[in-house]
Amino acid sequence: VAAAGFGVAFTSYGLLKQTDGIYPAHNFEVGSSISLDTVSGFKPCVVVDVEGDDVVCVLLDDIDTHSVDEYDGLCRHDLLLVKRIDVLHPEFAESKSKPSGVKLH
Repeated sequence: VAAAGFGVAFTSYGLLKQTDGIYPAHNFEVGSSISLDTVSGFKPCVVVDVEGDDVVCVLLDDIDTHSVDEYDGLCRHDLLLVKRIDVLHPEFAESKSKPSGVKLH
């Protein structure tokens, strides 16, 4: 139901790096924050639908798709259809940095 307001999900073919069990499994449910390992780095998402092995998530960041011919670009709030094995812990997509002007001792 939540996914219906965002439109049709794009397939993730060619957009994700193969994880093949490199990363620990992440348990999630609808509404969970997750990360995906994409061709342009780790990206944050929110799960909006789960059916069997298929997971639909809303992107929270753009994916640079210049290396993938099939796409013009995927933007924040686009839907992406992935597999359970592609879902990673949300900390993978965090980008914490030191605030500018702060000195480290």
